[in-house]
Amino acid sequence: MSVLNEHLEHHVNQKLLANQELSSQRINVVADAGEITLHGCVQSYRRKLAAEEIAIDDENVHVVRNELVVATPEAHAPAFLAELVNRLLDNDGGLSNESIMVNSKGNTLTLSGYASSEIEKTRIADVAASVDGVRKVANMLVVNPVEVARNRQHCLEILESLNAIIGFSSRGLRLS
Repeated sequence: MSVLNEHLEHHVNQKLLANQELSSQRINVVADAGEITLHGCVQSYRRKLAAEEIAIDDENVHVVRNELVVATPEAHAPAFLAELVNRLLDNDGGLSNESIMVNSKGNTLTLSGYASSEIEKTRIADVAASVDGVRKVANMLVVNPVEVARNRQHCLEILESLNAIIGFSSRGLRLS
């Protein structure tokens, strides 16, 4: 192994160890001419992505191959899966997840509560499905009709403003 590869491996390892969430994870770093491969096991998808972000942040790294495996503690798998999904949703700043409940039965998760849009409903289900160990996601989320009406009203206000400013015609445009 070249000195440059050793130095790069050491530097990325130090950055991973300095991260509070990743320091206890089993991550092996292999460097080869600016390419980093991450091997090992982490406890969440978020940690897997964090490790990749830390590795690619090094100016000498050109490519990161993230081969980390997300593994949940088997003794508490169903409850742990629901808790893990809740944490991921809490940490996703783009989701309004105050009214979302995640329940688990075996490796099946049931999502219930309200989402602000169909896109958000799908994103929430995608986050849940991305967790290693989840076999099925039952998406019982309801799109909050108040929020849909508010979004529709906002779109109408934008169209009115465009019409007033530049004579934009909303004929032919459809709001859904």
